[in-house]
Amino acid sequence: MRSWPSRAPEAFDERRGSFRTFFLSMVHHRGVDLVRREQRLRNRTEKAANLEPLADEDPADAVAEAGYLGVRRKEVREALTELPAAQRQVLEMAYFDGKTQVQIAEELHIPLGTVKTRTLAAMRKLRVALEEAP
Repeated sequence: MRSWPSRAPEAFDERRGSFRTFFLSMVHHRGVDLVRREQRLRNRTEKAANLEPLADEDPADAVAEAGYLGVRRKEVREALTELPAAQRQVLEMAYFDGKTQVQIAEELHIPLGTVKTRTLAAMRKLRVALEEAP
């Protein structure tokens, strides 16, 4: 494969090689550029997500938050047990199994609208139950 001086379509010169070679070279280079751009974005996102805590942050805040989250998880799980089985099932499939409403409908052989109705009703019941939690 011959090297082309430019990646612009106007740079094609049939004396330097076939159009097919030129075109495949352009596609390859643009693909590589896209992959590199995505990798840079991923690296930046990971770096931002893993920032060290600020020096003036109180470590007790992190401990208190972790404790609160543990208690809240327990409250959510208990509230889930109070839901009707059909409503609990769609929530568990969505939130614990990561399934979409379409996937849930297909798997349970029920209409998509039924999945949406059950999800909404369950979320409303959970909200009420968790607002009442001590």
